[in-house]
Amino acid sequence: MSNAGSASGEVETVVLHVGCQYRASEKTVVEAALGRHPGVVAVEANPAAQTATVRYDPGATAVEELRRSAQQCGFDCAG
Repeated sequence: MSNAGSASGEVETVVLHVGCQYRASEKTVVEAALGRHPGVVAVEANPAAQTATVRYDPGATAVEELRRSAQQCGFDCAG
């Protein structure tokens, strides 16, 4: 999943532990929840590894905000 490019041009990548992805269909839920954040360029969730790789603009969002978003959707999340 991807959004428009970053506003500042700077893009970082973080791999979040996103636990409780029990079904392959939950990949879409994780990607949509994280992808809605301003500054998120791309999200690739992996239910088998229980992770989500997020490319984002650190000037528009923070890792803590991404973690909160995943937790609000019912997933365990660690940075």
